[in-house]
Amino acid sequence: MTNRLVPWYGGILCLLLLAGCVPYPLYRAPLPEAPPPVPPVDTLATGGTLEIPASDHRLPRVEPPEPAPLIVPKSGPIDTTGAYQIGYASHYGKKAQGRRTASGERYNPQKLTAAHRLLPLGTRIRVTNLGNGRHVEVWVNDRGPFVRGRIVDLSYAAAEQLEMLGAGTVRVMLELVEGRR
Repeated sequence: MTNRLVPWYGGILCLLLLAGCVPYPLYRAPLPEAPPPVPPVDTLATGGTLEIPASDHRLPRVEPPEPAPLIVPKSGPIDTTGAYQIGYASHYGKKAQGRRTASGERYNPQKLTAAHRLLPLGTRIRVTNLGNGRHVEVWVNDRGPFVRGRIVDLSYAAAEQLEMLGAGTVRVMLELVEGRR
């Protein structure tokens, strides 16, 4: 058995010796040349710092941008302690009218309904637009939204009450409401 392994050991030893002869690594690029030295500033001749007159500024002074104002509803900050979920909401378009929902009923854009991935069908939720403080109560009758980053899809009527039709998506808070459909 050892006689059969000797050629293998010999072949492996030869490969290792040959690998040591190759300059490592083959893909190494030459080192970049050192950057040219910076010419000395004329401040040494004056014996101090170089003063630039105010009229000789080459670049205009740019003030840092002010942070975007925090949009607080007229009623004041919204209390989110009882929130079930906070995230982004979108709405069904009118094109979905008449299509079957997960509950079996047909989608009606004039009803206050919503689609949620996990909540049981028939659950009543209160959706609050965190941008303007408006809220609406809807029934979960469908599954979705299946778009990353969104937590609820609202019917057209619910989106209209939240004043989110122009924006398309808004940041909302969901609260569970007692009672089922």
